[in-house]
Amino acid sequence: MSGVALAGMGSIAHNAQAQMGRQLLMSTRLTSALLRFSGVAFGSRTVPSEEVDAAFGMPAGKLRHRAGIISLAYADDGESEVTLAARAARETLQNAGILPEALDWIVAASETHHAFPSIAAQLHLAIGARETCGALDVGGACLGLLHALVVAKSFVASGQARSVLVVTADVHSRTLTPGRVAGEFGGLFGDGATAFVVQQEPPKAPENSFSLRDFFFGCASQLQSAIQVAARPDDQLKVVFDGDTLSRAATARLDQCIRELECRSGVPRSGVAAFATHQPNPRLVALLAKKTGGADFSCVTGARASVRWRMARTAV
Repeated sequence: MSGVALAGMGSIAHNAQAQMGRQLLMSTRLTSALLRFSGVAFGSRTVPSEEVDAAFGMPAGKLRHRAGIISLAYADDGESEVTLAARAARETLQNAGILPEALDWIVAASETHHAFPSIAAQLHLAIGARETCGALDVGGACLGLLHALVVAKSFVASGQARSVLVVTADVHSRTLTPGRVAGEFGGLFGDGATAFVVQQEPPKAPENSFSLRDFFFGCASQLQSAIQVAARPDDQLKVVFDGDTLSRAATARLDQCIRELECRSGVPRSGVAAFATHQPNPRLVALLAKKTGGADFSCVTGARASVRWRMARTAV
């Protein structure tokens, strides 16, 4: 599956007009949605990739040299998806100068939180949001952040919310463990959380904000046999991970996404400062940069926020 959000600086013009003199339960005025503030929380333990290699029975240096991963952040015994999410959320709200009581919705995404109440509901309690603030979980695994952002944008643009907190959090180190999955898969994932505030755009757009514009999605269902994760009765995980096939598909489709962004925005890739990708493998990002003419790519990990890597900038 693939998804792209187009974020542009400044305001967006809308043709919808508010109906005057009528009291409606749902607003009829479309409003621009701004992505304004963010926060991040990592698991407290920093584990060198060589230790992860050893734990999974792989040759020393495999993750470093094949995937470019230097270290991973793992949660300690007192940390969970909820505590990491709350830490990221509090940082974001503090940066935004927003009290939890001012939030209208909390939209959360997690691959690894499978408990009840949901992670959004537990986060609602953890940060002290008011009872009239909604709490909603969305799925999508690696696409969870984009799914959450498009939901938040919909709430704000329709006038149903002024401020929406978007959070992703995962603790992979307790699920993708040695003996359950192969290191080539489990070694790619760490533990962390990210948080964002999506708000209505005021009459004068603040600096350092991004207008959330078009989202477009697709589903390459013909590739589902290349990556599958399913629970087995013996507390094991059935994992299919065809890295070569996925790498080829990712580079091809991300290039297609960039061409679509050029068409929708009217901005050529040469005029873009940087692209942010949800991709933890810097070697793959370097390949994509080369294929697209040397564009500058940054890594935004979302659910994989805890994988730390370095990459030399690709020469044009």
